[in-house]
Amino acid sequence: MAAVDLFAMTLRAAVRRTALGDRSELVPLTRRLESEMEAFWQAFWRRNRSPLLVASALLSAEQDGDLPLSLELRDRLEAVLAAGGRRYAILKRELDSIQDAAEVPIVPLKGMWLTERVYPTHMSNATRLFGDIDIGVDPAHFGTLRESLVRLGYQVSPNSKPFEYAVHRRSAEPTWTGLPMLESDDPVPPELLEWGNRTLFVEVHTGSVDKMRFVKTPFVIRHEDDAASHFVHICLHVACHMFRHTVGFVDAALLLHSALLDWSEVRAKASDPRAMRAVSLVLGMVAKAFGEDIVPMHCAAERVSTAFRLGSRLAGADVAVRPMEVLWRGSRAASSMAVTTTSRRFVAGHTARAVLNAWSPPATRPRRAWRWLRKRWRLRSAA
Repeated sequence: MAAVDLFAMTLRAAVRRTALGDRSELVPLTRRLESEMEAFWQAFWRRNRSPLLVASALLSAEQDGDLPLSLELRDRLEAVLAAGGRRYAILKRELDSIQDAAEVPIVPLKGMWLTERVYPTHMSNATRLFGDIDIGVDPAHFGTLRESLVRLGYQVSPNSKPFEYAVHRRSAEPTWTGLPMLESDDPVPPELLEWGNRTLFVEVHTGSVDKMRFVKTPFVIRHEDDAASHFVHICLHVACHMFRHTVGFVDAALLLHSALLDWSEVRAKASDPRAMRAVSLVLGMVAKAFGEDIVPMHCAAERVSTAFRLGSRLAGADVAVRPMEVLWRGSRAASSMAVTTTSRRFVAGHTARAVLNAWSPPATRPRRAWRWLRKRWRLRSAA
């Protein structure tokens, strides 16, 4: 537990250093990083969705004289960054091949776009780790792009959806070697690890409408410089994953301080009330995880919204590391009962859905969640 807390503090310090230039929070961690290095490394390897950013921040702090690192830890961090650089180079070449083969305009999204436009580089190495190549295309051009992917050898993945067309193909070289596999808390069979290491994944997005239907009219990200659309898309993606997609909080925090982002454009893109509530919820969680000052003052209207305050209550200070601990703290029932991780996850999800869908204030609607939980427990007991 202490190692996870240490890692949460290190991630917070890394985000603040990158976004705000705040160099003060890494210094107090010096002694603990040295004395608890092995435990910290286990948390780094197993629970980290931002390993390259953390490694870059620690190495940069050492170069600036703010943070002495042991030779062993420095070597480990440099090895992870180098492996991240190799993986990014492979994915970038693949994206270039897709763009050359496609007969229609496509736009990189999420991890690839953030790597190139928002995240810093360290010694020419990328500092954003991502699992697949996400690209956006106008719905009218989707059929043409799908044919291009088939010609490149891609096959439809089992998890493909109408709004997220997922494909994969075999890679000629390993892509994950030397890196923590994403979502690897649970044991993974060796054959599955090897398959993932040798497979390239692509997701084609035809708009920003997802399974939760946050926006009534889908918008298409038509060019890479449309940072407002990218920001809204990231927030909707985090909300779609019930706010457990932890790297999205880091993405939002860094993008908030990018010169590319025009907040008035964000408000225009998120004109649907539910979309703006999703954005405000993410802002509240970002503020709780990385400090109130991480959310700029030009977001004043969102900072005083109900969704923002709820986001800060939903999140713990370590929400970007321990999403399973997300808990609706405003519910008396949740605070008085010894609930399981599954229950906590559902309460958080139920509350988020309530706000996003403009139901009555969540404090008046806890019964629906607990009625569902009691029914589930009864069915499990009967089985």
